[in-house]
Amino acid sequence: MVLSEVGAAQQDVKHKIDKKEIKMPSKDLKFAGEAVFEAINNQIQGNNPPETKQTYDRLMKEIKNHDEVMKYIGVVMMAEILDILKSKKPFNKKRYIERLNKLPDISWAE
Repeated sequence: MVLSEVGAAQQDVKHKIDKKEIKMPSKDLKFAGEAVFEAINNQIQGNNPPETKQTYDRLMKEIKNHDEVMKYIGVVMMAEILDILKSKKPFNKKRYIERLNKLPDISWAE
């Protein structure tokens, strides 16, 4: 997997927002992205869930680029957030962890 595929998955999230599937002003989209990275950092530092840190460590060994690894994990988190907003159901930790474990494969996001 390459960074362009992560970018494509992020573009899919943006496309869903642009199509009004999820309503969010563009200035809020930037804030949301920053909040996602902060949440990922909190998960890694707090080791909660531990799979986030395990995934970060595993991907760093494979990819060796912090920003790229964070974008991969960000795709998983944004997908879960979109699922929560669309379904109006609570956070699905099992699905989140399953997606983390699939990284760097993000074919499920297409």
